[in-house]
Amino acid sequence: MSFLHKARDLQAGAVAAGHKVTADAAARTLNDGGNAFQAAAAGLIAACLAEPVFASPGGGGFMTARHRSGKTEVLDFFVDLPGQKQTDAQTMEVEADFGSVRQLFHIGAGTSAVPGMEAGLTALFDLGNTANAHTVHNGRAVHEGLTIQQLFQTALASANGLTISPLQAKLFEIVSPILKASDPARLLYAPDEKLLAEGDAFDNIELRHLFNEFAERRDASFNGLCEPERVLQQQMDEGGHIKADDFSDYVAQLRDPTRWENSACRVFSNALPAMGGVLSLAMLSADSTPSSPLAGRADAIAQVDRFWRSGRSGSEIAEKFKVQAKQPEQAGTKDGFNGTTHISVIDRHGNAVAVTVTNGEGNGQIVPGRGYMLNNMLGEEDVNPAGPTGWQPQPKGQRRLSSMMAPTIADGADGTLLALGSGGSNRIRTALYQVLANRFLTGMGIREAVHRPRIHGERRRLDIEDYSNQPEAKALEGVFPETEFWQEQSLYFGGVHAVERTPRGRFNGAGDPRREGVFVVVD
Repeated sequence: MSFLHKARDLQAGAVAAGHKVTADAAARTLNDGGNAFQAAAAGLIAACLAEPVFASPGGGGFMTARHRSGKTEVLDFFVDLPGQKQTDAQTMEVEADFGSVRQLFHIGAGTSAVPGMEAGLTALFDLGNTANAHTVHNGRAVHEGLTIQQLFQTALASANGLTISPLQAKLFEIVSPILKASDPARLLYAPDEKLLAEGDAFDNIELRHLFNEFAERRDASFNGLCEPERVLQQQMDEGGHIKADDFSDYVAQLRDPTRWENSACRVFSNALPAMGGVLSLAMLSADSTPSSPLAGRADAIAQVDRFWRSGRSGSEIAEKFKVQAKQPEQAGTKDGFNGTTHISVIDRHGNAVAVTVTNGEGNGQIVPGRGYMLNNMLGEEDVNPAGPTGWQPQPKGQRRLSSMMAPTIADGADGTLLALGSGGSNRIRTALYQVLANRFLTGMGIREAVHRPRIHGERRRLDIEDYSNQPEAKALEGVFPETEFWQEQSLYFGGVHAVERTPRGRFNGAGDPRREGVFVVVD
């Protein structure tokens, strides 16, 4: 089986993302000569403006990338536990309204973990420079690409005239207690005590000003984007755990990806201690692809969920389902709502980047004068099962929290290159698995693979998107003790944004309609 990508590029690249502004910033970067790493960085900057519930300088995330040289690696820039625990840290409980379900969250300065976004953007840009150095024209290295200042300028230009999208308006309503938790947050998200709604203008002047400062700087660096001095003062004033040493100790980590392959594909995903990669690839391995694919999907999900819920570690799951996973684990992952967004980019050289980020839902407090919230990861059960008061400090180098995020790169046996990922908390694992199985095990095109109705199973319950009245759906009753049928596509089932490069250098892809996905080809 060959996984080589040697074809002549016919297009500059392609982007899939969860907001038109995010996608536009990445696409403009490709159009201006940037590579996939730089395009992803510009997209993340724009996402902080356009998708504030999901992305923030105060959050973190993961990237899985394929270099044109053929190397695949994971960049972990997720959040760290603080090095010290303050006994008087301030937290508060709020309730988010999902309609049929209400969920409790903890916010406040005492719920913030050490952010990794600045380190992640720096690493992305550095990887982009390395990729540029491998570009050769007429036998000579060509160092093409864009500066950090240009990335900020592009992101800011893409966000001009920004209005609240339908998905963001819905998210604002769900987490409204967080967006109204402090006076600066209310001023930004609920001026005149009325929460911003679909179609309303949204100009985050303070955050835009911060980004403008970086666009005008002479030194090509992201250093100081999170402005530790302001953050540390706020943490001290409001009762948080983060100290100066936490910023200086933080390091974005390159890891070997979790991987699985068969005769149809080779798949690389997030590394342990994050659990999303090993769980999604375990399901792919367990899929027997019977005459009824949907039944096969449900059975694979049930097998892996039962094994995981029996208390098995990520390493044990990998061994059981023949997935290669090398990294040690440090923390457990449970369930919960987690505000995540994803960007996939492939450029004309064959560099492919899948990056997923989160801010939790935000801690409810705006960093003074800067228009963004720090994360509330210590108040998120899915990444910190011990809760905002139950966690314990860990030695330096062992503070990284776990996550279900799983940006993924895949090769088809025919030379196809695929970058994909999803938001959706604990539904990420099943969403990615199903798109990969649809694409490589069933042979669907990538757009159909993303749009296809989904299922999600865990513990006792199986949820099924049945808006197209699938004949197979009713037959799934009994696979789990409880079954719930959904009559519409829902953001509950994740948002898989995918870009595919064919052996001939053409691009296909899909932005998931469940989460306002956008797919753009740059000619």
